[in-house]
Amino acid sequence: MATIYGKRWKTVGSVGEGGQAYILAVEDGLGEHQGRFVLKRLKNIKRIDLFGREVRALGSLNHPQILRVIEYNLENDPPYYVAEYCEGGSLDKQADTFLGKVRETVQVLLPIVHALEVAHATNVVHRDVKPPNILFRADGAPVLGDFGICHMDGDARVTLSDEAMGSKDYIAPEMESGRHGPVTGAVDVYALGKVLYWMLSGGRIFAREEHRANNLYLPHLLGEQRWEHVHGLLDGMVVQDPAARIPIQLLRIRMEETLMRVEGNYTPLGPSLGLICRFCGIGRYVKHGLHGGFTEAFQIQDPRALRCPHCGHMEIFDSRQLADPGWWDR
Repeated sequence: MATIYGKRWKTVGSVGEGGQAYILAVEDGLGEHQGRFVLKRLKNIKRIDLFGREVRALGSLNHPQILRVIEYNLENDPPYYVAEYCEGGSLDKQADTFLGKVRETVQVLLPIVHALEVAHATNVVHRDVKPPNILFRADGAPVLGDFGICHMDGDARVTLSDEAMGSKDYIAPEMESGRHGPVTGAVDVYALGKVLYWMLSGGRIFAREEHRANNLYLPHLLGEQRWEHVHGLLDGMVVQDPAARIPIQLLRIRMEETLMRVEGNYTPLGPSLGLICRFCGIGRYVKHGLHGGFTEAFQIQDPRALRCPHCGHMEIFDSRQLADPGWWDR
């Protein structure tokens, strides 16, 4: 038997349930809104503070890639809100869809990055970015949903034991239970880096910041060294120190640069030692010493050189110009 909410929303099925709410499929019995919608109904009235925060956040954010709320009633028994229905389902059901597909992955995440950028500008931090919370409309457009544990400007610090549940594989270190650091948008950058890796790896998850572990290293999984560029991006996202993470305002640019490098098959600088020569495709680069005459002729005070033992191709760098001089010793 259908249940009516707010004198208009008639239940037509169940979509599922989350940690704090049941999610129902509903239709507008009054006919003002056509099609199917979702109604999120609070399970436990003791969680009304978080539920109300989610409603306030969604209502305050006007962005095409953030879930659109149609109606809400926090005084109802039980409290509920009605939002758009995303026919394409959630990202977590598509683990194999993006395996090794960097352009498709970036095209999904760039709109989400912009949505987070807008949210952060209005002092809303999502805090639970993960594949189940990225939805797709019928036309394939990605949508960020479930702001159930978001942080809004002025919120008191809350205990995170419940908030971390279901998100342990994506939660930033500073948000773990028992820690009391400030809540900043950097937590969403950390989580989004893990989502990026999850998509490209076909659904794999890594602990903490260990995305370069041998069994998880993308050049090993996907068979090409160009995927090191993705790890270079993750080095600026999935890092323990929040201050060292890429600012959300720069993240879209960094993602687009990574897309260009991977698609262009550019040789990654960081691990060039031991990687396949980009000319012959057979030899692997080794360190090569340069004599003083070379240094004088080219006026390079402190050169670094790599040489392919198969074809002799050399790569020469002026160490003073390297953004990351330490790569040579790694």
